[in-house]
Amino acid sequence: MGLVALDEAAERARSARGPVETCLSDRVILATLYAIAGRGRPSFYGFWRELRRPIGPLPGDATMRGNMLHTHFCGICRALGIKQTIAFTSALADARREPMHGFRNPEPFPADEQRARFAEFLRETMNDRRDADRERRAARECGLRG
Repeated sequence: MGLVALDEAAERARSARGPVETCLSDRVILATLYAIAGRGRPSFYGFWRELRRPIGPLPGDATMRGNMLHTHFCGICRALGIKQTIAFTSALADARREPMHGFRNPEPFPADEQRARFAEFLRETMNDRRDADRERRAARECGLRG
């Protein structure tokens, strides 16, 4: 869900002319994802700086901010070990498209199923990353013992 929130913030920044209105939750999400990743600090800081950066008078400045946000978002995904496949991008768009109604709408809404699918996709990706790390460690270990 943190990546969905960052994607929403990047989308807000693409349409804003000045610095994006950020809140404490944006900072908490970036900090939490960085704590999970444990690496890729420039991407997290760069994403925050681009959110807060005002757009200059040149016509390409808004496009540049959007491109830089996308670059830093890709770096965050890489730091988390998430491959940006078509399935990931589709799941991200589906989770972002359906707003959460929270307690205002007591009826069940279809976004729960999409969010559950996205969470399962992330879980599988993280499991793949963990398995790949184990294989790399096992390959580095010396087979000769004793």
